[in-house]
Amino acid sequence: PPHLEMLTSFIFAEVHTRDSSGYIFSALDNVITGTVHNYEWAGNIYRLDITPTLTMITNEIDPEGENPCEIETHELRELIDIWLSEKEHLTNR
Repeated sequence: PPHLEMLTSFIFAEVHTRDSSGYIFSALDNVITGTVHNYEWAGNIYRLDITPTLTMITNEIDPEGENPCEIETHELRELIDIWLSEKEHLTNR
């Protein structure tokens, strides 16, 4: 859907391997489990403002070029895991 286009861009730009994406998993997991109340994470291009229920993804380099994307935090965590699992599966073929 159009309101989730930035999610695709974020995943392609910031989520490469489990090792290199560990900091994203850690940030999401710490908020989901209640270790921290919220977390602000900035990657090469995108910024995540993570709360227990929702995460806002924004483009830090070109904020006018893409509309921010809001997604449920646990859903973002699951989608990143699925993305990496599929990527690993295709790489190991």
